[in-house]
Amino acid sequence: KQWYQRRVAITAGRDVETALTTLHLKLNEVKNSIQSFTSKLEMGKVVWPDVQENYVTLSSQLNMLQKILNKEKTPQLQNLVLLPLVTSQAEDNNLSQMTDGRIPFLTPEAIPNYLRTKMDLAIEQKETDHSAAAHRISENVLQRQILDINNISEALSDMITQNKESWEESVAGQSNNFNSKLPENEQKELNKLISALDTGKGLRVSTRRQNSNR
Repeated sequence: KQWYQRRVAITAGRDVETALTTLHLKLNEVKNSIQSFTSKLEMGKVVWPDVQENYVTLSSQLNMLQKILNKEKTPQLQNLVLLPLVTSQAEDNNLSQMTDGRIPFLTPEAIPNYLRTKMDLAIEQKETDHSAAAHRISENVLQRQILDINNISEALSDMITQNKESWEESVAGQSNNFNSKLPENEQKELNKLISALDTGKGLRVSTRRQNSNR
């Protein structure tokens, strides 16, 4: 029995290590994509097809990350306990490298901030106060507030329904006036942008993606 329990513990430890390694790699991919896109935005060297390509890349990476977390073989990481085995006032190069310089050393004073599983006491007290204030509201006052909100929502809904056609006509007229005032070259660019958003027409595929598909 002890041998079996030890075997199960070893297997579980390996599963956790494998899952953490995989998640770490995927998170690094997401981080690198965000950093690359941010640097392009700061340099101003971004065209619309590149924006859409970066968005698709980030969306794909996040979906893959979600799939990994939802796999049956992935351990329930939220059920694990993380305990610091060693604390020190000296700088830890390995820790600094793993956290990209955000945590250069792990001291007893820093542990509650980095490994906190509950809210800060001040925030927790504020939440308790707000919750207590909400429970002090009487049932009659609460029902009256709900009724007022429902009446406002119904009035807004009726107003939107009644004025929908006139608003749509006004917006359509403004759009036509705007398009008629645009120079011919700007009108063409606007049509290209609308086609790209609606159907993806004219979007470029980067050579990097083509090479990866090969």
